Amino acid sequence: MVKICNYGFDRRLIEEGRDIYGIAYTQNILSGRYKNLIIWYLKEKDRRYNQIKKFLESISQGSLTK
Repeated sequence: MVKICNYGFDRRLIEEGRDIYGIAYTQNILSGRYKNLIIWYLKEKDRRYNQIKKFLESISQGSLTK
């Protein structure tokens, strides 16, 4: 598991694990329950807000807006 401090990644982790740093950094930015699914859904073409809302039925309006 990657350790993340309040100010980002631990410097030692970056130096010791350069191969995993990019993946962990991206995952940290995209943290959230739905972000990965939304990005996957948008990869082929642009979608309107309501299309995404229908695709993710259980998402709240506030989460989707974020």
